[in-house]
Amino acid sequence: MRQAFQRGKGFAVSHRGHVLQPHRLGLWLVALALASQGVGGATSAAGTAAECNRADAVFYTGSDPSRLAGRLQLAPSSCTDYYLTVAPRLGTGVLGWPRGGEPLDAVHNAGPNFHAMAEIRLNPWRMYANQPGNSWYGAGVRVREIMEEVGYDPGRDTWAVNEVGEPTTQAMGVDVIKGTEHARRDLLDFVRGLYEGDGTPMPGLVFAANPIQEATDLWQYKADLRSWYADSAFWDELSLYVRFWAQEAYADVRAWGVAGTTLAERTAFLNDYSLHALRVATLGGAATEAARTFFENAYTPIGNAVYRNLPPLGPIGFGSTDVDLLTMKNFVSTQTYALRSSAGARFGFADSRIGAATPVSDVIEVEDRIAAAIRDSESDASGACGASGEWCDGDVAGAAFTSLWREFLDVTPPTVVANVEGPLGSNGWYTGDVTVTWNVADADSPIEPPASCETTVIDADTAGRTLTCTARSLGGTTSVDVTVKRDATAPTVSCEPTPSLLWPPNGKLVPVQVHVRVADQLSGPAGFALTDVRVSADVAADDVAGFEIGAADDEGLLRAKRPGWASERVYELVYVGRDAAGNEAWCAARVLVPHDQRE
Repeated sequence: MRQAFQRGKGFAVSHRGHVLQPHRLGLWLVALALASQGVGGATSAAGTAAECNRADAVFYTGSDPSRLAGRLQLAPSSCTDYYLTVAPRLGTGVLGWPRGGEPLDAVHNAGPNFHAMAEIRLNPWRMYANQPGNSWYGAGVRVREIMEEVGYDPGRDTWAVNEVGEPTTQAMGVDVIKGTEHARRDLLDFVRGLYEGDGTPMPGLVFAANPIQEATDLWQYKADLRSWYADSAFWDELSLYVRFWAQEAYADVRAWGVAGTTLAERTAFLNDYSLHALRVATLGGAATEAARTFFENAYTPIGNAVYRNLPPLGPIGFGSTDVDLLTMKNFVSTQTYALRSSAGARFGFADSRIGAATPVSDVIEVEDRIAAAIRDSESDASGACGASGEWCDGDVAGAAFTSLWREFLDVTPPTVVANVEGPLGSNGWYTGDVTVTWNVADADSPIEPPASCETTVIDADTAGRTLTCTARSLGGTTSVDVTVKRDATAPTVSCEPTPSLLWPPNGKLVPVQVHVRVADQLSGPAGFALTDVRVSADVAADDVAGFEIGAADDEGLLRAKRPGWASERVYELVYVGRDAAGNEAWCAARVLVPHDQRE
C-alpha cells in the first residue's frame, strides 16, 4: 500500500467552565474538509518534530484494565494522559457499583498520567433512581460516594457513563437520543449528581453508541441525531458536567484493508465513520450550534482494538477484527494515525480479548502496538505508521470501503419537483385530464423509496385534489404538495330579451334589454360578452345601435322594421358565458319583427 504523510500544527484550549488539564481543540472544520476530500495528512494534530502535542487517550477496557495499563506504561507518551475504564461490580446487592481493588490500583500504579474511570451502566442505576424516595440526581451522588469509598481520587479519576445513543442494550440510552418523555432531563440530573458529588467537581465521560460500520440503513439514525443535536438546552447544560463525549467508532477491518489503496484513502473512510456525529452537529448550522460547541471541546472518537472479533451478526457490537495478528497491528496503527490526524487532542480505543481461542500474547502485542503508535505520533501523526509507513499497511481479502458514512456530509435534502401536464385554463384550473409525475433527486446520498410519488391521472372534475410526494435521504426529508383543480364542464348560459317582439314595424328604434345568466357549480361563473348581432333580413347600418361587440353589453336599440317582401325580421344577439376555469358556452337572444299580428 502506498503511504502519504503530511505535517501540521495544533493549538491548545481549556474546557469551558472547568479547570482541567489543557488539551488541544483540533481544527475541526479543516479536518472535516480534508477527510471528505480523502486527505489523510496530520493537519490538526501533528506538529513539528520537536513538539510534543498534548493528548488525552481514552480506553474502554472491558472487564479489567490491569493488563492494558501495564502495557501502556512500558511505552508512554510524555504528553499524553491515559484514561482507562474500570468495569462495575456485578454481584447481588452491588450490581453496577464502582469497583475498586486491584484493577483500580493497577491504573494508579502505572503513573500520575494514568486515570481510572468508573464505568457506570444506566440500567442498574435506573432501577435505583426509580425507587421511592430516590432520584436520578441522588443516584449520581450515590455513585460518587461509592467511588470515594473504594479508592477513586476526585483530583485524578473520573466516571464514564456507558452508554447513550442507538443502538444499545441500555434502554435509557435509546430514550435519550429519541427524546422519550423525560429521559434527557433524567440523564442531565444523573451526570450533574456525578459531577457535583459531595461538593468536589468531577467532569466525566459519556460513551455515545452508534450503528456498526457495515450498517446498510442510516436514515433514521441520522434523523434522530439531527433532532437530538437541535436540543440546545440539553447540550448547553451537558457541557457543564462532561469533559469527554466518547463517540464509539468501532471500525471494521473489512472496510479498511482495501488492496491497492493509499493511506489517505483509508484515513478518509475511517474518518467518515469516526467523525460522523461531529459532522452532523457542525453542518447543521444554527439549529445544532450548541451541540457543535460542546463537541469542539469534548468529542472523543473511540477506535477498535478488540481482538479477535468475528463479524457482528446484528446492529450492535465491535467491527470485525477477524484477521491475522500482523494485519491487526497495522489496523490499529492506521486508526491511530487517522484519529491523530482528525481528532488529535482526544481519541481512544476499545481494548479487550475476544474469545478463548485468542492467545493473551496476541492481545498484548496489539496493546504494545497501540502504545507505541500513540507515543511515536505525539509530535507527528505519521509516527503512528512507523518510519516508512510499515505499520499502516495490510490488505484484507474482500475488503471494500463503506461509502454510506461519507454521506453524513450530505446536509441537503432531496429535491422534489412536480410535473403537471394537462390543458391549463384560467385561474389555475385545468379543463381536461391531468397527469402528475415527480422528479426526485439527491446527488449526495441514496434516496429511500419515495412515499406517494407515483404517477397519478386526474380524470374527474375536482375543486382541488392535493397530491404529496415525500422523499428522504441522509440529508433530510423533502415533502412537496401539488393541488390540481379540474373543471372540464362548460357553464350554463341563458339569455332572454325584453321585449322579444317589436311591433308595430314603424321604423323606430326600440330599447331592448337582454337578461344574461351564467351559472357554474364548480369553478364559478366569470361573466359574459356579446359576440355577434345577426339579422335575418336586409338591414341598414343604423338598424342596430348601442350594442358593443366584445363587451358585456346587454342593452341597446333595435329598429322595428321589416322589408315588405319578407315575412319577418329576426334579430339574434349572441352571447358567450365563461366560468372561472375558462370554459365557454353560448346562447342567442332572439328578437322578432313579425310580418303581422295574426296567429
